[in-house]
Amino acid sequence: MRTIEYDVVQDMIRNFTEQVQEISNEINSESIKKLAGSIKEKIEKNAFYLVVLGQFKRGKSTLVNYMLGANLLPTGVLPLTSVITKIYYSPEVKVDVIFESGVKKEIPVD
Repeated sequence: MRTIEYDVVQDMIRNFTEQVQEISNEINSESIKKLAGSIKEKIEKNAFYLVVLGQFKRGKSTLVNYMLGANLLPTGVLPLTSVITKIYYSPEVKVDVIFESGVKKEIPVD
């Protein structure tokens, strides 16, 4: 479900972090250079963390579903996502549940 828009934003962030790294070299700031490098690395790997915290039943899963543009996380009257949930990009839409035991199970997407 990746769109052209994502690729454009990804390029913009990559270019920006390169500019920040160049400036950090000029002003000799190792911490800014390291931070920009970390951001660039996450963009290259298509990986970043977005933490969504809040009380039970306040719409966190609904918000994430809206941001994804698809109803991937369960929503309902009872609390349904009381565990850490990680979402990764994949060419195909699928849901894998990994249990504490390490067992991985694919579940159907509605």
